Formats: sequence, structure tokens, C-alpha cells
Amino acid sequence: LNETPETPAFSLNLTSPDGELSTDNDNAVLQKLVYHLFIFRSNTANPSPDNDGSNYTFWRHTGDLTLKQIREYTLSIPSESTDRSYLLLVHATPKEKPESEIISKEGMTFSESEISMIKENDNNYVPLSKDNYYAIQQLTPEDIAQGKTSIEFKLKRAVGELVFDVMKCDEKSHNPIDIDTECSSTLDRVFRIDIEINGVIPKVSLTNETRNPERINICFSKEIVLKSDYTPDFANNTE
Repeated sequence: LNETPETPAFSLNLTSPDGELSTDNDNAVLQKLVYHLFIFRSNTANPSPDNDGSNYTFWRHTGDLTLKQIREYTLSIPSESTDRSYLLLVHATPKEKPESEIISKEGMTFSESEISMIKENDNNYVPLSKDNYYAIQQLTPEDIAQGKTSIEFKLKRAVGELVFDVMKCDEKSHNPIDIDTECSSTLDRVFRIDIEINGVIPKVSLTNETRNPERINICFSKEIVLKSDYTPDFANNTE
């Protein structure tokens, strides 16, 4: 960019999701992620409060950043652009093997951008863990004029989790059936369980209301099928 930034530098302050260890803890999963920052700038000086993000256009983004690097990252706004509003999107995914990515580039609006699963060479999606995160924050002309120096991000999980409760049930009542009175398990001689999930969402479509910049709407853009096989280890079962 040829613009000369003249505003004070804004630092980024990341807070761990609820239930996760602090970002300062060496064992925190957030220490093992790679981070990206995408910045979108409003096309007009006073975007409508009801704007869905279509008035914000891709402005710039960072490369891969460690937790330390993103916490040390500073953002300055060119003096000629301080009358604009900005949407900042932080994304994090496992560093060793990234599982999700932001799809956005020059000319795309915030509402056109997506958090997407990553496809491997065989065209299958990389399996998702729970360790994919995002946070959205807004920077307004008022923030800039008032001398704000820190932008707060509360990370949230970008991936939902499914919990399967598998049991043997009565054919008529569908109530769980114990194997016998001495055993609380409801599975007997089960060696394999196939689970097929339809309608999994590989992409999240980002939309925004400037009055509530952390709103995320899910876009049902594609259907994929997953299958998971379960084979218990009976090597130590002598009965």
C-alpha cells in the first residue's frame, strides 16, 4: 500500500473461548494454532446500521501468524480513511494440519466471504476437530477519533459437535435395555457401528449487522456424506 498511516497503532487482544485455558497457558490449545486476520472496509463513510456486510469490501489480510505474532500485530488506518468503518475477522485453525480457511480476496464483500473446510488432494474434506475458531469485531470512526488503542476479540468455536448416544432399545417402547441386572452397558456383542451423517455444512457464510458484529449465519451450501466405523478392541477379552 502507498498510503501513509497516521493513526495510532491498534493492538489486538485475544481472549480464550469459554471453557478453554488462558492464552498465556503453555498447554492451551490456542498456542498450537495458526492465525489469520482479514480486514474489510466500508464503501461509504456512514454504513447503514442494518447493513448485512455487503457494504464492506476486502481491504487487506495477514499471512500465517502464531499466537505471539498476532498478539504483537498492530494496525494503523490511513488518515484519509478514518471516516470509514472496518470489520476485522480473526480466524484460527490447527497449525500442524489446517482444517479450515477464510475464502475472501480483493473485490469480495464481507457477506460474500466464507469460512470453509479445506479439501485434500483426493477432493475429500480434511476432518474437522473442535479447534477451529473465529472472532469478529468492528472498528468505527468514533473508535479512531476517541483514541482507542486496543481491539478486543473473544474467540468462539467455528465448528459444532455431534454427540452420539448408542444403545440397545426395546423395539416397541424404544427404551434402553440392559444386558442383564449385573451389567449397566446396553451393548452386547457389538463389533461395528456405522454412522452416516447427511447434510453436513462445509462452509459458513459470513453476514454482519454493524449493531451486532458477532452475528454469524450458516449457509446450507452443499451436502456431503461422512461415515465413521467403530471397531472395539477385544484382544484382552478372555470370555
